[in-house]
Amino acid sequence: MRSLYAVSASLSKDNQGEFPYNTTMVPLLAECLKALISGAMLLFEVRGIKDPQERASRTQWTPASVATAAVPGFAYQALNNLNFVTLYYLDAATFQILGNLKILATGLAGRWLMGRQMSVGKWCALVLLSLGAGTTQLGRASDAGGGAAFGYASALACVTLSATVGVFTEKFMKGNSQSIHWQNLQLYLFGILANLGALHWSRGTLSDPAEATSSPFRGFNIGAVLCVLALSLSGLSVSFLLRFADSIVKTYATALSAPFAALTARIIIGTPLGFEHIMGLGVMLLSLVFYYGGEELFSPPKPKNSRPDMV
Repeated sequence: MRSLYAVSASLSKDNQGEFPYNTTMVPLLAECLKALISGAMLLFEVRGIKDPQERASRTQWTPASVATAAVPGFAYQALNNLNFVTLYYLDAATFQILGNLKILATGLAGRWLMGRQMSVGKWCALVLLSLGAGTTQLGRASDAGGGAAFGYASALACVTLSATVGVFTEKFMKGNSQSIHWQNLQLYLFGILANLGALHWSRGTLSDPAEATSSPFRGFNIGAVLCVLALSLSGLSVSFLLRFADSIVKTYATALSAPFAALTARIIIGTPLGFEHIMGLGVMLLSLVFYYGGEELFSPPKPKNSRPDMV
């Protein structure tokens, strides 16, 4: 879904490389769609529960839990809009590959927020992944210009914010026995409020009165619609990964989509796929294998089973 989101955002640009619509509408509509899906699934879940106490436990809330849900709800709004800033300056493949840096950031955030301990081998795998992502940028930063440099800085901000909020959301999702659909609904309702505020602010800063009072859907195209769908499905799938797996698995799942994103962007919109991309993607694939299969490299050697001497 992240691959589809990156490619769709690139396709939604006009001939001048600009977004012809208000980009704030994409995360707003995505939050609305996710809230509708989560609300419908929550209603279906609680209707099948006969015990009133169990039904109440699935949808319980406290002021503290609601306040906790508000943090990622507002933070993801900032992240979704910051993604568009990054995609304005960088192509879809570069955006996708740089996003893999969040794996190392997620490891650091997990240690900071959740006290998660990882072996030396796993940390080496995360460093290896970061090096692979950096390899894809060889030969590009020197002739990219100031705009691309701003895009790289925006991508770094996306990585840091995404990793921190992802681990914080994982802690929220696993911190109680509420229904995952109820948890999601709280997150998305706060996301809608945050995006409505951002939409109001963005329209209020327009200098052209006619444009400021025009339809918020002005310039919306098929690429923007695909962005909404991809962002919605990606958000829902991430919530299940954070609840039933962890943030490292989620970010590695994102990393696996990098080759597909680069190849898709090459086929659909002709984004160049250079040698540095291929080498970097290969290193990231080695990192994946090393993270899940390299633990034994740092374990004490096992004694060999010797056959007893036959008399």
